[in-house]
Amino acid sequence: MIARRSAPWLRFFVADWIAWTRDLKATESGILINLIAHMHQRGEPIAEDHSRLARLCGCNARTFARTIGIFLNDGRIIRSDDGGLWSDLVQSEIDHRKNVSDKRSKNAEQRWGKSEQNHTEVDAIAYQSSESRAVEEKRSDFASLVATVGATGGGLCEAKESSPSGRRPPLDSSDLETDDFAIEKRRVVR
Repeated sequence: MIARRSAPWLRFFVADWIAWTRDLKATESGILINLIAHMHQRGEPIAEDHSRLARLCGCNARTFARTIGIFLNDGRIIRSDDGGLWSDLVQSEIDHRKNVSDKRSKNAEQRWGKSEQNHTEVDAIAYQSSESRAVEEKRSDFASLVATVGATGGGLCEAKESSPSGRRPPLDSSDLETDDFAIEKRRVVR
């Protein structure tokens, strides 16, 4: 299967490359890596135009023709059905990438399916940061406090006696609350 899409990189296993090119001259090895790079970049077989490919690989046409003959004979490069040059190495890389992509897509679909199936408000809260959960808790405490004050019809710190001026008398120690929540309630009422 030939893919028309290419990734900007490919896996390069050094030990495999050394074993695969051990019997080649430096020029032949350079031509091979250039051909593989061009095939991978295009994601399809490259046209067998020896003069153009020789320029792409940085050698003369005679050296390229001799080298491509070696590669075709030993199977490093093959001719595709449409007459272009192709490599099983590039094909295996494309197949590997497709398999990994298919597995990741399948796993993502399963994960999202389970997420939708088990979705609750608690799950949504679990994804929040601790700071935003703390803010939400304060908001809900504030809302319940406002509801409580509204239901009682007055403030939490009412004066025990009214003075003729309508002012509240000074607080004595029995009116003081040491609880932080009670202090916060007083702030809200005022």
